[in-house]
Amino acid sequence: MYKITEPNQYKTTLGDDLAGTQVFIDPNTLAEDGTASLGSTAWSDDGKYMAYNINLAGSDWATIQVRDAATCADVETDVLKWVKFSSADWTKDSKGFFYSRFDAPESIKEAAKTDASQAGKETEKLEFQKVYYHRVGTTQDKDVLIYENKNEASWMFSVSVTADGKYAILDTRKDCDDLGLVAYADISGNSLDGKIEFTSIINEWIGGFSYIHNIGSIFYFKTNYKAAKSRVISINIEKPAEWDLIDVIPEHDKNVLQNAECINGKIVAYYLESASDKMKVFEYGYGGGLA
Repeated sequence: MYKITEPNQYKTTLGDDLAGTQVFIDPNTLAEDGTASLGSTAWSDDGKYMAYNINLAGSDWATIQVRDAATCADVETDVLKWVKFSSADWTKDSKGFFYSRFDAPESIKEAAKTDASQAGKETEKLEFQKVYYHRVGTTQDKDVLIYENKNEASWMFSVSVTADGKYAILDTRKDCDDLGLVAYADISGNSLDGKIEFTSIINEWIGGFSYIHNIGSIFYFKTNYKAAKSRVISINIEKPAEWDLIDVIPEHDKNVLQNAECINGKIVAYYLESASDKMKVFEYGYGGGLA
């Protein structure tokens, strides 16, 4: 799959080379006035579907739709509205994905049914974001409420699935600061037909924690906790009372760790060094450290 430049926006084509053989999605055609933009995308593990966000006229509001790789057409039933600050994260069986949304704002609820451009014109404050699970081939009213917090109106939530597919990770944020709470749930064997009970890993607002990978119960996170330039730590979720944070990649004395991800069984760390990007590769070890 490749992206080929267009006068306004990128289009995505399918093919064996840069020329491509078939247009998979062209954002320039998603709205008659050309104001639609393609946001985040997420592929199902089996490669059959891509969930993607559409934003209209520069609005933060997004609609999530699902495109079939075999037909290069949208699945007609899957139109998920009132999404903001969220993307899709698929379960490993490729049957569906988690996403977060708000209830439709009352001030524009009726008008928006026939005019999508009404999104963004609401007058009330958005509160109580919720996490849902959507199954491909179903309408939004069939989505399952997975998580909500009725006591914290301004908190924001997202759920992602671990690399092994066994766990769901709940990330909670409350403002623009890089601080968050983290919880997990074992979803192996879970039918995802109702709310999930999550167990806290990080239950205080002490830093930001971004999941990288896990090997069994050993979870790896990028964090700025006690590390202004960020570092990578590991936590054994089977011993939450001990709350041991093991330094996996210590904070660099000069360079800022901007991101870290797992690629082919290794931690790839991206640093900002002297106004340029540097990449370093680390091997996983035993006991939560590095080999």
